[in-house]
Amino acid sequence: VSYRDILDAVAIVNGRQSSSLSLQYMLSPKRTGTLTIGPATLTYNKQTYTTQPMTVEVFQGTPPQTPGTDTQQETETPDVFVRAEVDKTTPYIGEQITVSYYLYTRVNISQYNFAQQPGFTGFWVEDLTVPQPPTLEYQTLNGVRYGVALMKKVALFPTASGDVTIEPLVMTFGVRVQSRDPFGNFFNDSFDDFFGRTEELIRKTQPIDLKILPLPEEDRPEHFNGDVGRFTMSVDVDATQVTQDDAITLPVKVQGIGNIKTVKEPLVRVPESFKRYDPEIKEQLYTMQEPVQGEKVFTSVIIPSEAGDFQIEPVQFSYFDPQRKAYQTIR
Repeated sequence: VSYRDILDAVAIVNGRQSSSLSLQYMLSPKRTGTLTIGPATLTYNKQTYTTQPMTVEVFQGTPPQTPGTDTQQETETPDVFVRAEVDKTTPYIGEQITVSYYLYTRVNISQYNFAQQPGFTGFWVEDLTVPQPPTLEYQTLNGVRYGVALMKKVALFPTASGDVTIEPLVMTFGVRVQSRDPFGNFFNDSFDDFFGRTEELIRKTQPIDLKILPLPEEDRPEHFNGDVGRFTMSVDVDATQVTQDDAITLPVKVQGIGNIKTVKEPLVRVPESFKRYDPEIKEQLYTMQEPVQGEKVFTSVIIPSEAGDFQIEPVQFSYFDPQRKAYQTIR
């Protein structure tokens, strides 16, 4: 169930003022058969008002067409529909999946709304940048010319293996029924569109089935922490000659392709006579790039408690590269 306010108006007729508030609930049936939507109840000035219950027939697949029923979503050449496209269906745990949601229209769209977002259960989600307002391109599908716009784009990173289904995205559209040319004026908010007659359509994508692969056990590095992608690493210190008990700053930077927000700190070993404090962590994600890229810096402070010559062992970072289908360790 999803809910939103769609109208809040005040009117004066024959010198009398009245106000109205319209509410819209979007319901998705969980089973077929004859279902009843119960009455709505409102109590105002100690008086209760109740609507009549409504009966709905829910069918499996395409319902029988009746006069006044909008079945364009199921016809061979619908005027408006939305489609979800995924770049891969068998990713590894932690590997990026990109889902793009497109609107296809043969009519003029005056307004739109994301009525119900997918839950994306089992994924780490990053919204990607899309053009605002949406831009229209031309595409011929099954011999029919459509205006196509990218409405939403997300990067998903699976957190567990197994069979997973991405739920549908539900959108509502205000359609100008008197116009059939979307290419000159697609997302139109002009005076005529605001006051003209529109028809509201509800459209949803099909669910997407995925098979998430587990990371291989073979050749898994001892210090692997679950990071997946393609990365580089750089390490530095702010001083190589210091006085005993002086602080040294040790930044470790990891850059590359993958979910940088979940990247764990590389393995850092310092001499026993050094005290090392928990690192300060800074990260930056680049969602305008595809696939998602970024950098993460782990800055530690280390303090030598003895004088002498010491060596910091090579810093190690292990990750799984889904393109090579193999683990990589950089030092």
